[in-house]
Amino acid sequence: MLLNHPPPYPNEAWSSWLWRLAQRNYVASPHELLPSTLSQTKVPYEPVVFRTLAELTNTSVETLHAHTPHRFSRLLHPPETSAAVLALPTQQPLTLAPLHPNRDFFTSRFGWCPVCLREVRYVRLHWHVPLVVGCVLHACWLLEACPVCTAPIREEEVLRGRCSRCGLALEQAHSVPIPPDDVLLTLQREILEWLYHPEQSQLGLSHVPVGVLLRVLYGLRFAVQRAGDDWAFHHVPFGIPVPQRDILKQRSLTVFERGCLYATAYRGLLEYPHGFYRFLDAYRTRPAPREKTGLRSEFGTLYISWFQRFWKHPAFDFIQQAFNDYLLEHLPVYQIVNTTRVRDYPELLNRVRYLDLAQTAQYLEISVKSVYRLVEETHLTAHRFPEDPLGVWFARDELEGCKQRWNQHVPFLAVVQQLGLSKRLTLELLHAQLLRRVPAQVGLKQRGVFVERDSLQTLLNRLKTVTTIRPMPEPGIPLRLVCIRNGSVKMDLTHVLTRVLDGKLLAYHPNASLLPLTALWFVPQTVQDLAHNVKVESDWVTKSDVRAYLSVHWRVIPVLLAKGLLHPVMSLGQKQFFSRQELHSLHETYILSGEIRRTLGIPAVFIHYLVEQGIWSVKTEHRPGEPYIFERLQFQHWQQTYIMLPELKQLAPDSAWRTERLRQVGIFPIAHAPLVYSRKEVMAALQPNEP
Repeated sequence: MLLNHPPPYPNEAWSSWLWRLAQRNYVASPHELLPSTLSQTKVPYEPVVFRTLAELTNTSVETLHAHTPHRFSRLLHPPETSAAVLALPTQQPLTLAPLHPNRDFFTSRFGWCPVCLREVRYVRLHWHVPLVVGCVLHACWLLEACPVCTAPIREEEVLRGRCSRCGLALEQAHSVPIPPDDVLLTLQREILEWLYHPEQSQLGLSHVPVGVLLRVLYGLRFAVQRAGDDWAFHHVPFGIPVPQRDILKQRSLTVFERGCLYATAYRGLLEYPHGFYRFLDAYRTRPAPREKTGLRSEFGTLYISWFQRFWKHPAFDFIQQAFNDYLLEHLPVYQIVNTTRVRDYPELLNRVRYLDLAQTAQYLEISVKSVYRLVEETHLTAHRFPEDPLGVWFARDELEGCKQRWNQHVPFLAVVQQLGLSKRLTLELLHAQLLRRVPAQVGLKQRGVFVERDSLQTLLNRLKTVTTIRPMPEPGIPLRLVCIRNGSVKMDLTHVLTRVLDGKLLAYHPNASLLPLTALWFVPQTVQDLAHNVKVESDWVTKSDVRAYLSVHWRVIPVLLAKGLLHPVMSLGQKQFFSRQELHSLHETYILSGEIRRTLGIPAVFIHYLVEQGIWSVKTEHRPGEPYIFERLQFQHWQQTYIMLPELKQLAPDSAWRTERLRQVGIFPIAHAPLVYSRKEVMAALQPNEP
């Protein structure tokens, strides 16, 4: 049991408190004060150590934690690792610092402020942080050794107030002031906020953990250290000897060297991201030796070690994004697209203004040969830059335009698969203009058949408005069967869909998407007379109708087709359909030998004789076995001019009187085989005599 239990001073270091505890209990050192099992312990880690020390010092575990490096555990742990939690029942979880913290973040050595020691003699906890190089209360640099004998100062010497080697009173030591408006003093205030009040950071990056900011600051400091001693961006506070700032070999830095390096690095975080951009602008002009090519040449170790290695954790995305923004704004595109950074951050490729030939082929998902084809067809424009004479570049805006157009082009096989149709039926939809084919001159990514996406969607949307969604019942007839049953009128897929779209045929489908299209079905009553309705609506007639209307033999119809007097409007194998209007026009324009024979009441051979004698002239070339074809108007005129024996027999049944009468008036036949007379003369001779 200890007789005296002095409480720790505000922000007092753990080691300083142990030395004061030993002095107040008249013990030479803390090693004699602590139990033998804890005599070598510098910083407690195990729960049993915390409990034992809390009992020994007559204080709480929370108080012990607040005066050890564990208080800064959130800064000392890298973001990719999680801090261990002290396994003791406390009001708030107490995290533990790494067992061996980075010496750039925390060390057993410490600096000290003489003015602070005049007020109270003890070691402040933040004096162990190498980033703390000055005292913000008294605006002066910390001292790291005795200014007379240069011996390092330990905790017991701070408590006694004198250097054990030369006896100098530490409170009387002279300190170097820091100008009140210097950026170094601003940095020191910010560091103290990170250490004790991390939620009160003044950098405007409240969303970034202070441990991440600390590592960014450390990386910038390391880059500053490798930038060269004559770098114009270096910050050196007034009133100090100019320190060495180009430090390539690993060694302990003096307080002035650390202060200048960290103050310069801190300028890259002020007014973020503009301060960071100014830092990068200046860093590209550094005098230090450079790498030969690429981003390594521009940004050296800052890029190689930090952006590409130590800042890869997602917690550093804010600085990585700012760096990407800077690259896109300040570097030519040929220095960006072929770097490993594009591989790590593919979104960079989506933001650059130009892509080279290989990236263009990859971006458009085509071959290099296809890229050249698009250039030859003037769908793409190749660009070249003076700094990269061998490179071929393409504007992203133009490539995005190609992609947007191509997104509206659906490959033919994809349409076939989506609609569930065969290739032949899908081609029929294209020929019928129910789907629109993409013209070849619009710059397709590859040769082939493409369908406009809008036309595909339009077809489906139009069908949805006239189609009822309902599962197919047992008596339902599917689309395929409807087409087969009505093949006599060539009612194929396009005609059926056209009737559905026109509201002439009620269709059903089990799926609201109408896919596949072959699942369309119909009620039997609506399709049983479909073929007849199609013929009536189209005003079509069959060969049988033509034969009956013209009163001709079957063999006459091929003759009319061959002579071009009759044209089928639709053919399906041997089955043909004709326009009723064309049939009427044929009948009104021409007359066939069969109708003449029936009209005149003469044998067919008489017609042949009349033609041979030149009395009748045929309209078309006549071949043996074919019927004669005459112009109807010409025949009617001939019939009004001439009269033949059958009609004479009707006018004068008495053949002896008729013959004698014609002989008396001197009327003789114009032709004898058959007999043909002048109608006017005959009619005048056969009229009865008036009284």
